[in-house]
Amino acid sequence: MMAKFNRKVVLRVQWLHIVIPFVTGALTGLTTYASAWIDVSEPLLSVVAIVSAAVLVRLARGAPFTAIEVLDAAEAQKLSIAIKQSVRSQGGLLLACIIASLCLVFIRQINDIFSSEALKEILPLTEHFDYLACLVPLMLAFVFMRTYAIVIGDIQIADLQADILLKKRNREAAEDFRKKHMDPAKKSFQAPEGYGRVAEEDHG
Repeated sequence: MMAKFNRKVVLRVQWLHIVIPFVTGALTGLTTYASAWIDVSEPLLSVVAIVSAAVLVRLARGAPFTAIEVLDAAEAQKLSIAIKQSVRSQGGLLLACIIASLCLVFIRQINDIFSSEALKEILPLTEHFDYLACLVPLMLAFVFMRTYAIVIGDIQIADLQADILLKKRNREAAEDFRKKHMDPAKKSFQAPEGYGRVAEEDHG
C-alpha cells in the first residue's frame, strides 16, 4: 500500500512540474510586460545562482547513510530508488537553473528577438501576449517546483533513515535482552564468592 501511494505522489508531483510553470507563464504573459521582468532580472539571477550553488554542494556531498547492514532486500531497494530519484531531480534542477540563468543574462537580447517585426508576424497574439513575460516566469516556476520536489525527496529519505536507525536500535536492544535473559549459559547456577567457606570451617 505504501509503495503504491508513493508512486501516485511522485506521478502527481511530476505533472505539477509541467502544469504549474506553463500556467504561470501564460498568466504572466497576459498580465505583465517584458520591461517589468527586465528591471528585476539581476535580483532574480542572484536567486537562481544561489539555488545552483546549493545543488552543486548537495551533489558533491552525496547521500550519506549509515546502518546499511540492517536493511532487508525490500528496504534496500526502496532506499536505492529514493536516492537515485533524488540525484536525478538535482540534475534536472541544475539544468533548469542553467537555462534560467541564460535567459536572465541575455534577457534584453531575447526581448529584442521577440520584439522584431519578423517574429511578430509568425507568433500569434503578439498584441495581447508578451512572450518574454511568459518565458522568464515559466523558467523560474520550473526551478522552484524542482526545488520543492528535491526538498520533499530529501524529507522522505530522512524519514526512511530514521525508520532504519530505529529498527537497528530495536534490534540491538532485542539482542542485548536475548543475551542477558535467554542464553542458557547465563541460567546455570553460579555460586557466589566465598560460598561454603563457613560450613567447612565449622566442620574443621
